[in-house]
Amino acid sequence: MNSGKTPTGKALQGNIGYTTNKQNKVIINMPRPWFPQVKGQVKIPLGIEATKENQGLIQRAIDRLQIALEDGRLHNPDGSFNKYEYQEVLSHLKIFPNLRGIMKVIEGGKNQPPVKPELGLLEIWEKYCEYRKPSLAISTYEIHYKKKYFSFINDALKVVGDNPLEIRNWLITHRNLRDVKKLYRYLKKLTILLFSIIYIILKILILV
Repeated sequence: MNSGKTPTGKALQGNIGYTTNKQNKVIINMPRPWFPQVKGQVKIPLGIEATKENQGLIQRAIDRLQIALEDGRLHNPDGSFNKYEYQEVLSHLKIFPNLRGIMKVIEGGKNQPPVKPELGLLEIWEKYCEYRKPSLAISTYEIHYKKKYFSFINDALKVVGDNPLEIRNWLITHRNLRDVKKLYRYLKKLTILLFSIIYIILKILILV
């Protein structure tokens, strides 16, 4: 277990908490001592509303995240926040937060510059899942799109980063080839869809 420690060897202290935004969505607040390189506090969306019905789920999510934090799984090698492991922990509770625009390190505080928007492969896949959801059986959507293929992409990103060629090679080596081919067919369709959207936007801009 890779537990966090201070330079003096003492175990790090601090529990994960949460606040809500104006839309009553839960924002997870990581304890500051665990991320000393980060200016401000690491804050990240949980992806669900803070309703009475969701209180049990929120607490279970916090408990699992606390374990992952103390195991050292929520840190990248450079000490920054590991958003992919964060998503992996929550996926077991069927929570899939939309982290569009969220960088690997999320900085809080009034004096911090605005976060630079970032849309990674995992976030693009989540958007594609939302787009396909109406045309899919619930079981297909949940088991294959939101679990199997999500975990394929997530696992590859955690091991090799966001290099497309390395992701492809890792998937072929470590996952069922038939499933990998299906995933790549879906990603090809997604690419065509994105180019179509960009083309339409460009035409609109030309006409304006």
